[in-house]
This record gives sequence, C-alpha cells and structure tokens, in this order.
Amino acid sequence: MSKHHGSAVISRPKELPGPKGLPFVGSLFQWKGPKTNLAWTQQFGDIYRVKMGSRTLVYLNSLDLVEIYLEGSNGELFLDRPAGPAAIAQGLLFGSGNAWKKNKHALMEALQVRSFVESMEDAIQSELKIVIKILNSRCNRQVKIGDVMLHACANVIPGLMLGESLPEESTQRREIGQVALNMEGSDLSSILTQISLRHPKLRLPLSKLFFRDIPDIHESSRILQRLLRAWIRRARNDLLSSAPLAQAPESNQELLQSLIDLFFGGVTSTLSALEFTLMYLSKNPEMQQTAQEEIDRVVEGNGGRLTWSLKDQMPFIQACIIEGLRLGAVTPSTLPHIATVDTEIEGYAIPRGTFVMGGIYSLHYDPRAYIDAERFQPQRHLTDKGQITPPKCFRPYGVGARRCVGEQMAGMQLFLYTTSILRHYTIQPTDDTLAPAMETYLRVVHRLKDFKCVLLKRF
Repeated sequence: MSKHHGSAVISRPKELPGPKGLPFVGSLFQWKGPKTNLAWTQQFGDIYRVKMGSRTLVYLNSLDLVEIYLEGSNGELFLDRPAGPAAIAQGLLFGSGNAWKKNKHALMEALQVRSFVESMEDAIQSELKIVIKILNSRCNRQVKIGDVMLHACANVIPGLMLGESLPEESTQRREIGQVALNMEGSDLSSILTQISLRHPKLRLPLSKLFFRDIPDIHESSRILQRLLRAWIRRARNDLLSSAPLAQAPESNQELLQSLIDLFFGGVTSTLSALEFTLMYLSKNPEMQQTAQEEIDRVVEGNGGRLTWSLKDQMPFIQACIIEGLRLGAVTPSTLPHIATVDTEIEGYAIPRGTFVMGGIYSLHYDPRAYIDAERFQPQRHLTDKGQITPPKCFRPYGVGARRCVGEQMAGMQLFLYTTSILRHYTIQPTDDTLAPAMETYLRVVHRLKDFKCVLLKRF
C-alpha cells in the first residue's frame, strides 16, 4: 500500500517493484491484456513499473495515487504525451504544451454551446432512425449489433458538423464507415502496427511476410482529413453559424487533428461501452426488465418522445451505463502521461520523460471500492431513495486535465442508443457463458470479442 504524509514524500532507496521481464523485450510476451495489469497490481501493489520493449511504464493503481499525482497540483508535472500515430499537429489526444491547451480549451468551449449540444442530439437522433430500421430487419436471429452501431457512432461527427446525417447510400457515408472499420481492426499494441506507423512503406511487405492484415492508418487519416475539410467547407457555405468548429479555416491543422482525435478517440470507445452495457443486460434479464419499465414510464410521460433531457428521470438506466463502463473499462489504462521534470512518486525516483499510466482497469476492479467487483450490480450506484450516486473510484474517460473532452458527446450517445434499443427490443444472449467469462480483446480500446445477441421486438 502507498503511504502519504501530507505533501511530504518518504524517500526509498529501493527500485520500483514489477515483473522482471526478458532482455530487450521486457514483459511484452507476458502481457495478455488488462487482466494482466490487474494481476500485477495484486502481486506488486498500487504502484509498479513494467518494461515493454525499450520503454519503462509506471502504473498508478489506486484512487489515492491517481488523485494525488495525476489529478492534483502534481498533475501539472505529468501533462505531456508522446507523439501520436500519423499525427499532423498537436491535436487533443497526443498533444503537449500550449498548443494542446489551446486546442482543448477551444473544443470544450464549442461543446458547451447550446446550439452545438442541440446539433449533437439531432445528429444522434437521425442515426437512430437508420439504426432502428436496420435492426427491425434483423430481429429473431443472431445479430452482431456492433456492426450496425459502428456506422451510427462514426456518422455522428459529420452529422454534428453538418446538422444532418449523411444519406444512407452516399459515398461519404461509405468512406467514413470504412475508416471506422479500419480503425476497429488496428491493434496499436502490435509491434507490426507500430513499425508500419513509423515506416509506412513497410506495411505491405510486413503483411505478406507475416500473413497479417495490417490496416493502413496513414491512409485512413488522409481520407478522414479530406472528408473533414469538405464538411467544414460545406458547414461554412451553408451559413451554419451555430456550429463553432466550422468557423476556423479548413486549412487549420490543429482543428483537423482535434477533429481526427475526437473521431478516433470516440467511435470505438462509445461502441465498446454500448456493447458491454447491452451484454450485461442480456445476461441479467430481471435488470433488463427493470430498465425497460423505467424507460417506458418516462417516455410515455413525455408523449412517446425519447430525448436527452429525460436522462435525469432515469436513474436506473444511468446506473446500468455506469456499471457497463466500469466493468468494460473501455480504456483499461490512460494514455501515457510523460513526466516533464525529474520528480518522485511515493519516494520512487521518476526521471523526466518517464511514461506514467493511470491503471483504470485496476481502479474499476478494486475490491476496496467495490464488493464483488466482477458482478454487474447497477444498484451499487443508487442511494436507498433510488437516486444516482456516481462512484469515486471510476475513471472511464481518463484522469485529470487529460480527461476526454468528448465525454459529454459519448455520454449522450450511450444514453440515447441504450435507451432506444431497450425501448424497441428485448435483448437475449446467444449462449450460457457468464458475463465475466465473455472473451475480450484489445485493439484501440477494450472490446468484447464477437458479441452477438438476439433482438425480440417489444411492440
């Protein structure tokens, strides 16, 4: 356990604990995903170091450590990020310094504008009409709901910028869908992917040599840049003065990179969180029924209209989404926070340039914060009076100043997609596999592997 004495730090001569690893590769072959990180937390404690290739990572795995060193005043010492894959500017996800701060401030201001929030909901509602039509045609048989929802999540960004969804058969809709598919198949932890990012000309030879399909992230980024420029130009020509992001020149590289980051950071993470929530509800039919009863009661009291404004009237649904985000741990750890100076954490020396990670998966499964941490229990987030009470040991969108700026957009999508699907359908599992045993994998985010279900129409 870590020990704190106010702001004082106790120096320790010993090295940080952690797995030994192998020469040159470190613990690359030991690591099998976020459950490995949880096992290391249980073995080595709330702070450990692990070598992955040539890079040493320091993980902080308790709420105390995250709050003190990544979210408090000390968080300023760990604000920087490494350069992003295929980045054209600082942007949001991998930016550092003043450019990143300006980008974050600009986007956060835009996302708080009332007209922008309204445009966001209009875009989601437009996508929902398409989603429900497709899902209606796939009822009473196995469906991979993520295949349908991926396109909905991907098309929210153009819908937000343009004030309407792209037509179903449009070329741009197909292109943005393909970019999302390529992104979904990108394993950023793969050595082959990392090599192809640094040396794009090696991607095809490596694919042939190792019989592996390595998505062309650079090409996906170029396509997305072209589409975003076109949408900015169209938004400005259509005089959508209420869309703040459309006011910057289309050649603004920082704007483009920020929108690219919003897309790459939001599409698969929102999709994954939705899949986890629906999977757990399919495995817990009584809770699903409780959720549906709440939705029906509130929506019928609103003239049959399901809107974002009804969120606070649905505490059980909110609790289900929170629990899905907790257990899914879509981003199992933060992106690297780089130490900007030589410093210490709990008396351990942290040289400048060290990658410090918030262990979100370990936080979400911390037995000190959650009884029966692996169980889906939405009620744990409700008071005795049925009011929502968000947990403290809960960081689905990152930590501190590097917390995701698209959190509100993701939250709106999760609420409207989850409630709309439950309003129209009862979700049945396709097998008897217990929820904690469902197979997952890590690509850009933590995903359920091949999640399928059966949808039964309710009305």
